[in-house]
Amino acid sequence: MKRGTKVWIHALIAAAIGGAATGAESAIAAVVIAPEAFNLDGGLSATMQMATLMAILGAAKLVFAYLKESPLPSKRPEER
Repeated sequence: MKRGTKVWIHALIAAAIGGAATGAESAIAAVVIAPEAFNLDGGLSATMQMATLMAILGAAKLVFAYLKESPLPSKRPEER
């Protein structure tokens, strides 16, 4: 695998991780803002569902933003 492709994949994974972390932070904020709906006792299921969804959406958002700025690497050097 070419170095450019490795760097591109590494950055794509970093974008996904960063987006997922941001989504998880949003879920923590929801626990602070609305503890009656999202908490770690009776509302754990709703809290975990929201955290998962926010992480997926956050990861997708940053991955798509990265792909917009850095499309798939070309196979032929003359295309760049």
